[in-house]
Amino acid sequence: MQSYGFGTNTKAALLASVSVLALATPSSQVYAQAAPRAPGAVWWVEGGPFWTGGSANFGSAIPGVSSTGSVKPKSGGEFAVGFDFAPGTYGPYHYSGQFRYGAAKRNSNNLQAAIGIPTPPGFNFGTRTTGAFVSGAGSTEIKEHHWLVDFAVGRDFRLGAGQAQAKAGIRIADIYAKATGRGSVCGNTTSFACGTGSPITGSFAFQSRSRFLGVGPRVGVDGSNPLGGSWTFDYLAGIAALFGDRKLDATRTLTLTINPPGGGTGTLSSATHSAAFGTVLNLDGQAGVSYWFNPYWKLSASYRVDYYRNALRVLDANGNVTNQDRIYHGPMFRLTAALGRP
Repeated sequence: MQSYGFGTNTKAALLASVSVLALATPSSQVYAQAAPRAPGAVWWVEGGPFWTGGSANFGSAIPGVSSTGSVKPKSGGEFAVGFDFAPGTYGPYHYSGQFRYGAAKRNSNNLQAAIGIPTPPGFNFGTRTTGAFVSGAGSTEIKEHHWLVDFAVGRDFRLGAGQAQAKAGIRIADIYAKATGRGSVCGNTTSFACGTGSPITGSFAFQSRSRFLGVGPRVGVDGSNPLGGSWTFDYLAGIAALFGDRKLDATRTLTLTINPPGGGTGTLSSATHSAAFGTVLNLDGQAGVSYWFNPYWKLSASYRVDYYRNALRVLDANGNVTNQDRIYHGPMFRLTAALGRP
């Protein structure tokens, strides 16, 4: 203790106790207003669960299917890392960036299909010339992931009792979804009923992959307001125009066997490839509360929403190519470290 210039151990212990007490009872106004303006780097990491929303989710049709229903992914997990660097020599300007990734999947054993099929090659329906009727049941699986990368330049400004940062930069975003399904069918040449008339049996399978990869400008605002004590209210909002390709590749197969008095086995199959360059509107927002442990560390709990308009090109339940929205939303927990500040 002598190296710190204390005359006695008692004085040193008293001074250390006062210092610890000062750190344990911080002022949120000092941290919320002064700290973000200090030069240096701020690093953060966050994660949490999310849910997928938007317009009708994946439906993938097989030939002749009038309805297969659809399935949404269950909740998944998302994590992100980012930084904010203020050189100090350039006044109130900042450089920031983030990487964010999330993934989810779901299995369903409730796929139902009502199929009125045309006459495929190899079939003999006897007196019927227009086709047969079968019902199908099976399972589906859908997997999705999404990621984004942001780079931005920001500038501090006062907003209400706190401060905010206006940002302008670029966003790269990727959304990928894959749906697969398979099952069995049965029916007859006159109705959907199984095991009557001229029995029909068979199977079906499909797979579809959809992806959007886009890049474009983004503008936004981040802000923080003191709530009293060691607490602050933090928020962000942004809008981006993402330019890129929406791609879809899908294959479907239906194999049927008709028993006497008809006869024969036939297969219907089809493939779809669709691609289109377009613009996807992306809106994101996040709001929550933070607790400052000291001028260098804070813990935040917030709720995040990330919306992509017409991002995925998919097959609907009737086999038509359509565009679907995607919304990823859920609670996030963030740890922030201002370790790069003096």
